[in-house]
Amino acid sequence: MKKITFLFFTIILIISCKESAMHELYGVEFYFKDAQPVMDSELNSFPLKFRGVYKITGQERDLCIADKYIYYEYPIKGSINKSELSSLKDSVVYSDGKLILVENGLKTVYEAKQKGDTIYFSTMIRDTVFGISENDKLKHIKGSLVLNKKDSVYWNVRMLSMQKDTLIWSYFSDKEDCKMLKPIVKDITINKDTTKVFLQPTRREFVKLLSKGTFNSNIYIRQKE
Repeated sequence: MKKITFLFFTIILIISCKESAMHELYGVEFYFKDAQPVMDSELNSFPLKFRGVYKITGQERDLCIADKYIYYEYPIKGSINKSELSSLKDSVVYSDGKLILVENGLKTVYEAKQKGDTIYFSTMIRDTVFGISENDKLKHIKGSLVLNKKDSVYWNVRMLSMQKDTLIWSYFSDKEDCKMLKPIVKDITINKDTTKVFLQPTRREFVKLLSKGTFNSNIYIRQKE
């Protein structure tokens, strides 16, 4: 039971962070038939001006943009009483300042420190949300980056722009966006309750969408080196 409790505690921490990894709120799902903007070539790395570490207000995790990846980095922390280790010896080892969790042949190593009878452990988790590949295509248009992430046969689209040290992460998310799209995009299909939108904008239509600039956005502040 102690083993299950410990593992459950660790897994819950990881899952709770990953569920909100993209830090986005949706009322409507938007599915693009092609990676945007159409006809534009793909980038094989993130431009230097976008790379860096960005702070998320009110959270311990950071948003990091590297050469080919965007990922969140955040700490996982916990504690366990030393008396519990004997009953967990097949799955948990504490030695030389490390707490090693072994589950299904996989090892997770935590930095650990003992205070009294309690062992405090922590590690940094790197959760990749975008990595340039066949399913994650990066494009550039008018100073902004367009992240295209494949979802089955369709694409989810997000836009990144910079204003000095501020990163703006924009996305289509609700019925207001749907209203904005309808008069601009000719090839658009909306389901009955307006929860799913399928669209195939031309390059010119997509540029016009970007000029509206009324999407939901998350703001991240670049950290000084």
